[in-house]
Amino acid sequence: MRARSLYAQLMLWLLAPLAVIVALDLWATYASVKDTARLIQERTLLSSARTIAEQVGYEDDELVAPIPPAALEMLDAGYGDHVWYRVALDDGETIAGSSDLPLPARAITAEQSRNYNVVMSNEQTYAVAFAQPLLGAGPPRTVMVVVAQTLHERDALIARLWPHAIRNQVLMLLLGALLIWIGLQRGIAPIKALGKAIHDHDHSALDPVEPGDIPAELHPLITTLNEYIARLRLHLEAHSRFISDASHQLRTPLAVMNTQVSYGLRAANPAAKDETLAALRDSLRSNIRLVNQLLSYTEAEGSTRLLSDTPCDLAQIARHVVEDLALLAQSKEIDFGLESNGQPHLTGIAEHAAQVLIANLVDNALRYTQVGGRVTVSLGQDDNYQWLDVDDNGPGIPPEQRERVFERFVRLDDKEIDGCGLGLAIVREIAGACGARIALSEGANARGLRVRVRFDRFA
Repeated sequence: MRARSLYAQLMLWLLAPLAVIVALDLWATYASVKDTARLIQERTLLSSARTIAEQVGYEDDELVAPIPPAALEMLDAGYGDHVWYRVALDDGETIAGSSDLPLPARAITAEQSRNYNVVMSNEQTYAVAFAQPLLGAGPPRTVMVVVAQTLHERDALIARLWPHAIRNQVLMLLLGALLIWIGLQRGIAPIKALGKAIHDHDHSALDPVEPGDIPAELHPLITTLNEYIARLRLHLEAHSRFISDASHQLRTPLAVMNTQVSYGLRAANPAAKDETLAALRDSLRSNIRLVNQLLSYTEAEGSTRLLSDTPCDLAQIARHVVEDLALLAQSKEIDFGLESNGQPHLTGIAEHAAQVLIANLVDNALRYTQVGGRVTVSLGQDDNYQWLDVDDNGPGIPPEQRERVFERFVRLDDKEIDGCGLGLAIVREIAGACGARIALSEGANARGLRVRVRFDRFA
């Protein structure tokens, strides 16, 4: 799918509202232009009506209404408009002009005016009526002067003003688009610079990306990217260590197995061959265990999948581990058992991680406990924590050595016990990833070793 351009989207979202605003402003300007043209025509008609009204009066006790030429000439702007006028008394009697020119629907008092639309000769016409008191002989009366004009001049004025308004608004839109384009170019420049910096970054080094001079809104992106780079670096380092450790730990055993196979092939005595095959089987079992522990350690190291949203019952998993390792304990005549109150011990560790952790602790205790010894797995809990204890009465670990035994491939002086020094290292990695705490102390009666792992209760 083609990637959408951020620049194009920003331009669209900025120009679209601007275009809508310009369109609304054009509509308002058009209404304003029409109103201006109407107002100009209204003022001109009112001026003409006042001029005519000023000439109406009595001469020799006779009412006359002479029409000054200037009163009508001011309405002739060369657009072919038709003009009508009417001078009428307050009773509707026409003194001069077109008697068919309608008077306003509502009466007006002296010195007031009213504008309205009429149709004359099948043309839309705009009319203004002005009332003036009639002074002189006879009773007081009011004379009304109505002047009407077609809309040719008004339409021409609108047609002349409207294109200027359109031009100005279009220029404003283009100027706004130009300023937006310049602003976006400057605003997106740091993003482009950041993209180039990431592209030119030395990917083999996996160093953090320097943010440089970028907007504050991009800092979370750089932080997330650098966190991802850090996780990737840890993963690759763990992968590299796994390959190095595996090659180092398997080189000698595989060489021994190769020697055993060569010796077995050369041996002519069936008993010697059987002895070689038995030794080869033991080496193979030891190497299988080594590979499994290497895989377990690599999975636990830096893993984020060791916690679970569903509760895990430590008691049930410990029971399964005890059942699985019962034969190993029986082969060494070890008093081996599980002590629990029968209640669930729920915590947030993933089940597979709990199984690996408990199995390594118990296996480690069984291997280092002498024949006829004792290994006990027990569980406890309070309001805040669950804990798992593995007690044995074996040789124990001196206090000064207890921190060191959590390191990879570290084994104490007893070389006769089969193992590769990864068991407690795996336990520490899983415990650390799950937020659990692990402690070593002397076993019961100040003999052997007690390993306690304390977990948070499942919330």
